[in-house]
Amino acid sequence: MKLRRWVLGWTASAVLLLVLACPAAVQAAVTVPSAQFPTVQSAINAVLGGALPNGTVINVKAGTYRGALAANNTAKSFTVRGAGRTLTRLTAVGLGQSILSMTNVTGSVRFEALALVGTGVAGPRGGGFTLVRASPTFVNCIIEGNAAPDGGGGILFASNARFESCIIRNNRASRFAGGVLMVAGSRPTFVRTRIEGNRSGVVSSIGSGGGVHANDSSPTFIASSITGNHSKFAAGGLFLIGQFGSPRGTATLVMQDSVVANNTTSRFSPSSNPAEGGGIHIENNAIARLTRVGVRGNVANTGGGLNSFRGRYEVTSSVIESNQALDPQSVGGAGGGGLVIGAIVLTDSVVRNNVSRTAGGLAAAGQPSCGSGGPCASLVMSNSLVDGNTSTRLGGGVHVARGTGTIQRSQVLRNRVNGAGAFGGGVFVANASVSITDSTIADNSTSALGGGVFVDKSTVNITHSVIYRNSATTFGGGLFVNGGSPASTGTVSQSIIADNTNFQIHEAVCAPATAPFLTYLGNTISNRGVSDLYRTTCFPPRPITTIEAFNALPRSDGNNSNPPVFSTFTATPALSPSVLAWTVAGATTVTISGVGQVSAPTGSHDVSPPCTTPYVLTADTLNGSVTATVHQRRC
Repeated sequence: MKLRRWVLGWTASAVLLLVLACPAAVQAAVTVPSAQFPTVQSAINAVLGGALPNGTVINVKAGTYRGALAANNTAKSFTVRGAGRTLTRLTAVGLGQSILSMTNVTGSVRFEALALVGTGVAGPRGGGFTLVRASPTFVNCIIEGNAAPDGGGGILFASNARFESCIIRNNRASRFAGGVLMVAGSRPTFVRTRIEGNRSGVVSSIGSGGGVHANDSSPTFIASSITGNHSKFAAGGLFLIGQFGSPRGTATLVMQDSVVANNTTSRFSPSSNPAEGGGIHIENNAIARLTRVGVRGNVANTGGGLNSFRGRYEVTSSVIESNQALDPQSVGGAGGGGLVIGAIVLTDSVVRNNVSRTAGGLAAAGQPSCGSGGPCASLVMSNSLVDGNTSTRLGGGVHVARGTGTIQRSQVLRNRVNGAGAFGGGVFVANASVSITDSTIADNSTSALGGGVFVDKSTVNITHSVIYRNSATTFGGGLFVNGGSPASTGTVSQSIIADNTNFQIHEAVCAPATAPFLTYLGNTISNRGVSDLYRTTCFPPRPITTIEAFNALPRSDGNNSNPPVFSTFTATPALSPSVLAWTVAGATTVTISGVGQVSAPTGSHDVSPPCTTPYVLTADTLNGSVTATVHQRRC
C-alpha cells in the first residue's frame, strides 16, 4: 500500500513539472498594415511560403483595404481577423476579381470580423468570394453590396465552408444566386447567419435563387434566416436542384430553428412563365428537411411558401403562414402555403393564413401525365393544423390531385374557397387516393360545392373522423362527391358528419344503380333541427331526410342520426411556441385556462408557455359539458 501511494505521488509531481517546463504553444500573430506586411496578401503569402509559421493569425487594423486576396494549392492554415472596433472592410472594386479566391486549400483557414463589400465581377466568379475545393470558416463577417453574373455574394465549388454569425446582404446576380451560389457537391453550413435583401435575375429570365442557389449540393442552416430576397423565375429565398444519378448522392437541404420570410419571386416579363417558390423551391432528386422552421410572408405566382418539382419535403414542428400565390395573369396561383409536384411529409406543423388562387393552404398535385411516366404527388400529414387559408378555387385548406394523400390525427379548420370553381372548402381531392383518419374537418366553407370535403374521380377512405359545421352555398356542406368516370369509391366509417349547412352529404348520382358512390358504415350523420342528411343530383328525385331511408341504400348500413358529441383540443407544434386549436360539438361557451373565454365552437390561439404548462379546455354544450387537457410534450 505504501509503495502504491509513493508511485501515485511521484507520477503527479512528474506531470506537474512537465507542464511547467512545457507551456502551451503560443499562436504566432502579425499586424497589417505594418512595415513588414503592408497588405493582407503579403502576410498570407508569408504563411504560404513558410516565412511565417503555419497557423499564423493576421490581425488587420480597422479601415478599408482594396485588393484581391488569394490562396491556392496549399495545406497551410491561417486566420485573417479584423482587429478594430469596427469591421475591417475588404474590397476589390475596379479589379474585376473576387475579393477572396481560394482553390485547392486543405488547411484550416478562418476569416473573422471582416466585411467583403462593393465588388463587381464578370465571368465565372463570385462577387465577394470564390471557393474551389476550399472550406474556410467565416465568423462575424459581412458580405455586402457585391455583384456577379452568378453568385453575387459568392460561389462555392465542391467546397464545405462554414459561416457563423455572418450577414450576406444586398448582393445581386445577373442570373443565379443573388447571395450565395453552391455547386458540385458543396456542403456549406450556416449558423446564426442572415441572408437578406439579395437579388437574382437582374438581367436574366431564369434568375433563380434570390438568396441561395444550390445545384447538386447540400447546405445546412441552423438558427439562421433567409429574408427579404428577390428573384425572377423561381425561389425568392432558396433554390435547390439535384441531379438524378449524381455521384454526389441526393441534394439535401437541412434547415433547423430557422426562418424563411418575406422573400419574393416574380416573372421576368409579362410573357414569362409564372414564377414559382416564393420561399423555397426544390427540384429533381432533391430533399428539403425543415425542422422548427418558420416559412412566412413569401410571395410567388405559384407555390407561395414552398414549391417543388420531383422533390421531397420533410417538414417537422414548423409553421407555414401568411404566404401568397396570387397570379395576376391567372396562369399559376396554386398553393399559397405550398405546391408540391412530388412528395411532402408534414408532421406536427401548422399551415395557416395563406392565400392563393388555387389551394390556399397546401397543394400536392401531380402532373396530368401522372400514371403514364409523369410525376405524381404524395401528401402525408400527421398531428398538424391547417387553419384559416383562403383561395378562389379548388381547395381552401388541402388540395390533393393526381397522387396519394394521408391525413391523420390532424385538424383542417376555418379554411375558405370563394369564387368560380369554389370546390372543397376544407379538403379537395381529384384523381387521387386519399385516407383521412382520426382527424377533424370543421368550420370550412365554399361558395359552391363541398364545404368540408370535395371528392372527384377518386378513392377516399374516412375513418374515425369528424366533418362538422362546414358550409356550402350550393350543395354538400359536409361532403360532396362528384360524378364522372371513373366514379369515386371508398368508405366512410365510424365518423361524424354533422351540423353542416346545405346537406351533410351530396353525391352527383344520376343512376339508381350507382347510389351512393361511397360506402357509409356506422357513422353519425345528423343536423340539429334540420333534416338534410343526403342528396343526389338526379336520384332519388328528392332528398333523403331520415337515417332509415339512408341506411336502406346500397353500401350504407349501421348509421345513426344522434346529436354529435365530441371535442378535439391540440397544441401544434408540440413545443413552445405553439398553436392551440379546438372544435367542440354544440358548444355555447369555450374557456381555456391561461387564455380565457374564446370563440366557439372552433378556433385557435397562439401561446408561448413553459414546456410543462398544461392547458385545460372547458365548454358548455347543448348536450352537457366537456373538459380536455393539452400541453407541450417538449421544447
